[in-house]
Amino acid sequence: MILAFAGCSSVDLTSVVDTQFLLGSRLMPLHTVLVVYDSKDLSLKQDFESSFSSYIRSNTSTTVHTDIELYSPLKKLEDKEKIWALKDNNIDGVIYLYGGGSGRALRDWLLPESKDIDTDTPAWKSSAVKLFLPSTGQVVWAGSIEGIDAYVGEELNSRSFYSAVVGDLVRRGILDIQRAENPGLRGFNR
Repeated sequence: MILAFAGCSSVDLTSVVDTQFLLGSRLMPLHTVLVVYDSKDLSLKQDFESSFSSYIRSNTSTTVHTDIELYSPLKKLEDKEKIWALKDNNIDGVIYLYGGGSGRALRDWLLPESKDIDTDTPAWKSSAVKLFLPSTGQVVWAGSIEGIDAYVGEELNSRSFYSAVVGDLVRRGILDIQRAENPGLRGFNR
């Protein structure tokens, strides 16, 4: 099987992963993820989340939701509504990109029983993209790009960025590659 992720120009992504968790976890690969571009600029947020989630859908077998789809920024949701959105959609992981902040707390993307995310770690502070589990608050993967701090700007809204992130998540077994199906023989994959 050949895995190819194409992009216009390359993005040099360096990632840190919780290997102990990945080796012992039965949660991997993740089946459903939520893409969050944390920004007050709703137009950029919509564009970034939509493009990134579309790329993930077309290159993996993962079900993808966007933050703007589940949590409308035009409506003030109660805490229980936020929890229902995570639980009803079976969100296993959250891919989080900091785009300047929306004023929302990271707690909005965690279940009540999970611990708070430790944002004081070097990996969190220097990474452009993070993946954490809403059920535990555990950060299992973080990706950084040379010359880019934790702020993800408009310049990273590109296929090369998506390719670098998704390629690394697939390579590490966090997301599962999309498998071709033979429509004539349901259940039999080539």
